[in-house]
Amino acid sequence: INPKWNTPYLNLAKLRAVQNDMPGAIKSLEAGLTAVPDDAQLLFTLASTQEANRDYSGAIATYERLLKANPGNELAANNLASLLTDHKGDAASLKRAREVAARFESSRQPAFVDTLGWVHYKSGDSDKAVALLKKATDMAPKVPVFQYHLGMAYHGKGDKQSAKIWLAKALDSKQDFPGSQEAKDTLKAIQ
Repeated sequence: INPKWNTPYLNLAKLRAVQNDMPGAIKSLEAGLTAVPDDAQLLFTLASTQEANRDYSGAIATYERLLKANPGNELAANNLASLLTDHKGDAASLKRAREVAARFESSRQPAFVDTLGWVHYKSGDSDKAVALLKKATDMAPKVPVFQYHLGMAYHGKGDKQSAKIWLAKALDSKQDFPGSQEAKDTLKAIQ
């Protein structure tokens, strides 16, 4: 009845996802984007679905498309920078991640500040990383992944004592988080 309305495409994708038909969910979202090009909700949902299915290259491309159409979308910028940092990591990807995440320098959102700090750590700037990651952990002191990131930045800076403290805090949470194995291995290596 109204092919330019994004909601039916989103609902059909959700239904297919609940039925564990991820290829069908993606097809529904792509059909929606054919009808409503550059719709922010469809693009974000597609990127999130691709990311959940470990199609990181697809998610990166979709987040890039979303940011081109909606440059102010901070969540898309955060997710893109994270994916480029954690799943690409080459010099060009890290440069792009720094460009995208630079907007978070004075953010009040701890996850965004953490992303920028992690990008700096992965880029080899441990001093800048520590400052940003300390700010993120001050804003959200009980988030293990932020503590892990700060511990790794201290380790990169050569401050083993601070690295031990923050990595131990992250692991003491008993929560599984991305990088928990690296935190364990690094803590073991510096003790």
